Amino acid sequence: MADIQGYKRINLIFFQNGPSPRGGSNLSHYCPLAIIPKKNDQTTKVLSSKNDDTPLYNVHILVLDAVSRSQGIRFIPNTIKYLEEKMNAIHFPFFNKVAWNSWPNGDAFLVGHARPRDNIPPSIMKNLCDNQTFSKHYIGNILQKMGYLNLFNEDVYTIFEYTNVTATHKLAPLGAELKMTAKYAETKFYGDHCISGLDYNIEIFQKFIDAYGISKPKFSLNWNSQTSHDQFNWFYVADEILLKFLEKNQKELDNSYFIIMGDHGPNVGEHRFHETVAREERNPMLYFSLPKSLRNTSKQAKLLKANSKKLITHYDLYATFIDVAESLGADIPSDITFHGQSLFTSIPDGRDCRQLGISPMYCNCRYKRAPLTSKDELYQKIIEAIFKKVNETMAPHTDKCKFPLYSPKFQPIMQQIFYPGTTKNLKIFRVIFETQPDDARWETAVYVKFFHNSTVEIQNFRSVGNRLNPFGLRCSVELREICFCKDS
Repeated sequence: MADIQGYKRINLIFFQNGPSPRGGSNLSHYCPLAIIPKKNDQTTKVLSSKNDDTPLYNVHILVLDAVSRSQGIRFIPNTIKYLEEKMNAIHFPFFNKVAWNSWPNGDAFLVGHARPRDNIPPSIMKNLCDNQTFSKHYIGNILQKMGYLNLFNEDVYTIFEYTNVTATHKLAPLGAELKMTAKYAETKFYGDHCISGLDYNIEIFQKFIDAYGISKPKFSLNWNSQTSHDQFNWFYVADEILLKFLEKNQKELDNSYFIIMGDHGPNVGEHRFHETVAREERNPMLYFSLPKSLRNTSKQAKLLKANSKKLITHYDLYATFIDVAESLGADIPSDITFHGQSLFTSIPDGRDCRQLGISPMYCNCRYKRAPLTSKDELYQKIIEAIFKKVNETMAPHTDKCKFPLYSPKFQPIMQQIFYPGTTKNLKIFRVIFETQPDDARWETAVYVKFFHNSTVEIQNFRSVGNRLNPFGLRCSVELREICFCKDS
């Protein structure tokens, strides 16, 4: 056994007849996990200089990938009941994602970083600029530098770059082992076990708490993708797992800021074709529990409750985490740019997506819409503009990729969105269309500028759009959703 990145690495233990994970003899397997506590001089220093008036509260974040607010209510009702009744957790029903998938949303609430925005006029969406990096501005690294023990517990280990993660402990060794198995590649790894990917996340989270006890200050990011990301109806299995964890760790969580959230809602699959699910997808789950001593009468609790009625983004969460870190005595980088506002401050009424830097593609506010039909000459011009951009995007990759083609089998859907900042000369249209050869369905938005000489300028927000249905293996990492290999 060897200690790898804070873990005791144990080779797969084969214990019953069944398919071999690596395609060999008929064996099954299970990976035991363990944490070896590490001595941290900074932790010792922080504990020895502790001010009794400033408790060193833990910070624990649990991300359930692709889980919307309403999914949480439907699938984990017992967990939510416990959070609200036993931990006074505050529910944020108007939490709005800021980007399409996990990478940019994760950057927003963990690093405060806004990735390069879509092709959107500044009058439509506030331009967000910063120089923030994972190594310097990640909230876990800021607290670890102060002396907190730090767990980076991501089950697929692809949300952030491997080399950027310098946490005290990681789940990476398990991920590296699992990805060598044929079953993992076929997404059937857990098929013959009464466990899920969440079991591994919770197991290592539990061992992290047990290894250091409630006296050592801890930060953890626990990010589970496998339970809910690609399976719209499997999330119910999480309810019992999460409830047992909360009940068992009441003392730890009574001394913690505890956040359970989605990064976005369900964004891939045929269910995403429906408008109701599109609204869910923009509205991730968010519950926030304070340390017990702050839950009832503190200023933080009052502000948290008041702000739960406001439009909130991932950028607000990052500002809140920095607020917490500063209150604990951490050194905050001087070059931070905040794109949001701490939930422990008074957030003004009347916020809108435009002010907060949320693209019209991801805004969940119910702005007026009007259909654009195929009888309007602008309809065909928009289709032509979209595929002109598709061809420009594909042009550098013609050595490997076939061009996707417009699919006449599906009638494109277009709606004008009366978004803040639009005028009679600058309009936004939501567009849903399909391409061949694999009936890919795409969602995008375009802006249309109208000029006095009756000409128009049409620009797609995206290179192509966001793909709504799953895609198979492709031969280009950069264009993984749309590049069909010429030799396939």
